[in-house]
Amino acid sequence: MLPTVQEILALPALARGRPRVVAGHRGLGNRVRWAHVSELPDMGNLIQGGELVLTTGIALPDEPQLIAEFIKVLADGQASALVVELGRRYVGAVPAAMLRSAEARALPLVVLDRPTPFVTVTRAVHEQIISDQFEALNAAEEAQQVFTELILERADYTEVVRRLAMMSGTPVVLESLSHQVFAYHFGSADAADILSLWADRSRRADPARRIAYLEDLGWLVALVGTNGQDWARLVLICGERPSARLWKLAERGASALVLARMVLNTPPAAGGVRRIDAVPQPFGSTADLHTAARAFGFPSVNRTAVSIVLRRCGAGRAGAPTASDMVSGLLSAAAKAGLPALVDQLGDDLAGGLLSLPVDGSWETAVTSLVDALPAAVRGSVVVGVGGVTDRVDGWRHAVLEARRVASVVTTPAPREAGAGFFTAADVGLDGLFAQLRHDERVHEFVEHTLSPLLRVRDGEELLQVLRVYLELGHSKTMAADALHMSRPALYKRLRRIERLLDTDLDAGRGSLTLHVAVVAHDEIIRSRPAAPRE
Repeated sequence: MLPTVQEILALPALARGRPRVVAGHRGLGNRVRWAHVSELPDMGNLIQGGELVLTTGIALPDEPQLIAEFIKVLADGQASALVVELGRRYVGAVPAAMLRSAEARALPLVVLDRPTPFVTVTRAVHEQIISDQFEALNAAEEAQQVFTELILERADYTEVVRRLAMMSGTPVVLESLSHQVFAYHFGSADAADILSLWADRSRRADPARRIAYLEDLGWLVALVGTNGQDWARLVLICGERPSARLWKLAERGASALVLARMVLNTPPAAGGVRRIDAVPQPFGSTADLHTAARAFGFPSVNRTAVSIVLRRCGAGRAGAPTASDMVSGLLSAAAKAGLPALVDQLGDDLAGGLLSLPVDGSWETAVTSLVDALPAAVRGSVVVGVGGVTDRVDGWRHAVLEARRVASVVTTPAPREAGAGFFTAADVGLDGLFAQLRHDERVHEFVEHTLSPLLRVRDGEELLQVLRVYLELGHSKTMAADALHMSRPALYKRLRRIERLLDTDLDAGRGSLTLHVAVVAHDEIIRSRPAAPRE
């Protein structure tokens, strides 16, 4: 987090002296811990490492061997650089022995062509160091507060990555040690460009320390793990050399991910991705989609994909799973079933995903195995909707939307013993159709036109119930009378009154079908309305 020699040379206080690096260019990345002014020829006992040494050279010896020894003492003491003001002892250039020794030891040797007040330089250097440290401390405090709140809320890895990206203002990627993406947040950056050939580029990133800036890639990379057991890498794509603030954020972000794993007690799964409902939107072409899928380790070539959506039933009920629980449950179930999956939270009560299957595999078997592998607390509290099966990447979004529609119209979970434990579009029938169209004005108009003569009378609700039961039981008057707990003559009387009010024959096929459709639509519209307040 300390400034480099290169950054110090750009400070106005030094820039006014027209600094020129004449030797030791390889050490310009050395960190500067302090600025020290000295004219002593023997500084060995004063150097502790990281000093930017400023001198006029007025007391340095003339002998080339002694000058070379002076440079050696500085380099051995880990000094950051030597800055020599020309004009007092050396005019135009420093001795060749000084140049050779500094170059051999990669100690930056800088000359100042103009007179420069050293007190101004030391003040500027120290202000820069203190400013960087203060910025780093502020970043550490901010990150500590944010990440602590996330961990206490049992936020998952993707949320930690998202918040880190927002605080840092840079694209952030969490990847496995085998270079598969766990989670990312790119903000306004081009996702397709970043994820293109991700694994190939990531393999070139081989930091020498636990957190390091890789200049050739423009990445700040931090290892994630503890006690020598690293399990991921956190990548901040910052481009230019990171500030002290960015460095500290990366450090705290890596620590937060370690804590998240301890709290969640489960590792992240490759293929867990945010915003799956909008997967096609950030990418411009099918090729870009394949690129993104490959970065997440999600097979998309010569494969089929089936969509699945979980909708929580009984929101607010004690013990009901949260959307985060459903996401974690889907990921763990997919891992147990051996199914590559992309999973995301789609809303407060929804979680969804895509499963990648062999082209000759049975999607019914795959989904059944996934449902079986769901945690019991999740499986018993959610409706499972399955959408389309597609072998086209550009069909993913439609498949997810279809699964979402199916899950939204089913009211109760499927009993596991009754079948596969999930619903498809074929299972929802007419009820599902009107559940999807319940806000369509044309449906409301159709219901009003068909049933309003019945609903306007004082006992309209009772007559509607008679009509509903009679139609659902296939026009069986005996069964309808039993279901309504009334005598057959009483039922006949009500049916005749319904026919008069609606001006129709209940036994006529087409008219009866129209009425049945209108009743189903009416029930769905009423069910979707918020409950009226009661005194």
